[in-house]
Amino acid sequence: MTSENDSKEEEQTKNSAVDTDEKNSELVEAQPKKKELRRYEHFERDHAILLGALQRLSEKLNELDVKAVVPLTHYRQLPEPVSQARDFLYNGAALIHGTSTKYSLLGTIDQYEQNKLKEDLMRGCNVIATGCVLVHERSIGSSRALRRHIKKTCRAIVDAVAQMVESFYNGTALIDYMGAQKAGIVWQTCDVVIDKKVPIGNRNAMRRDLFTFMMECQETMDEFQRVVDEGPAQPEAKEDQIAKESNKQEDDGWDAFASNDQLFLEKEIPVATACIALVKVSRGTINLTLQALEGIGAYLQEFLVNERDPTPKDRARFEWMERLYGLACKVGDGMTDFATHLYPTIDLKALPDQIQIHSQRLLKVINMVAEATLTDKSKVVL
Repeated sequence: MTSENDSKEEEQTKNSAVDTDEKNSELVEAQPKKKELRRYEHFERDHAILLGALQRLSEKLNELDVKAVVPLTHYRQLPEPVSQARDFLYNGAALIHGTSTKYSLLGTIDQYEQNKLKEDLMRGCNVIATGCVLVHERSIGSSRALRRHIKKTCRAIVDAVAQMVESFYNGTALIDYMGAQKAGIVWQTCDVVIDKKVPIGNRNAMRRDLFTFMMECQETMDEFQRVVDEGPAQPEAKEDQIAKESNKQEDDGWDAFASNDQLFLEKEIPVATACIALVKVSRGTINLTLQALEGIGAYLQEFLVNERDPTPKDRARFEWMERLYGLACKVGDGMTDFATHLYPTIDLKALPDQIQIHSQRLLKVINMVAEATLTDKSKVVL
């Protein structure tokens, strides 16, 4: 009986194993097979042409001059050409955003259908470039800030599209979902325009830059004030620290540098405190510029609202605003350069020259505002 039971159990085990294998084979057959990429014979030729056109477009955008000072024509309100440029940017970004999604999905299935979308990608980039070029027209009167922000955004979109197209052209898009990652970068750059994160108009662009400089001043003040609050380092410990750093051969990276507790010497504390105060003055000077531009801008709405031509007084005010903005940008950029000399150990020989240079930048802004508002020497009087 025992042998008969054992044989029956073995037979049942074999039958169950066979049934399991049959079910697994049925499941494998039932699963959808990965569709092979449908090739298109002219895909590489057409994409080489598209990639070359995108690269040339990026080069043309890069040649646009954002440093030239042109007479402003608006501040608070947007003239019609700037509104048109905004619409061009939005429409182009929306077209590229939607097309890139379909382009990346079809790129893994059907090259023939994907190839049909190349014209929409190029059309969207051309529409964006049209808006960028329109903003750079001298007659539009766009500030350096507005032109720089628009150019930066447009180039980022065109370059992102070119990188996505190149990944499908050379085949890297099909490796580790690289095509989807490139499409994601395109979406991010387009979202800057679609979500209205790019400043449109002279007022928005100039205020964006000035607020950024003020934020950097505040961060610099907080950074060095924390070091001052830690108190002076012992001379012996400081010398040991300098010797240790000089003998260090390997670069531990920024994290190690940032986490390193560097303190001022006792004789450096008063100097650092005075320099922090100068950074605070820089922030206040930039804020003064911001308020002055708002004050002048309040006088420059009438001729746009009433659709009249600007008077010589209006033109003088616009010119003054652009000059003041340029000086304030020098203060913001100069503050960053000045702050690099404050890290322990302070170079007490080079620092006085930096203080003098930065103080001159501050005085130019302060004197320009004071002259325009408190005296009759300037053509601009609030």
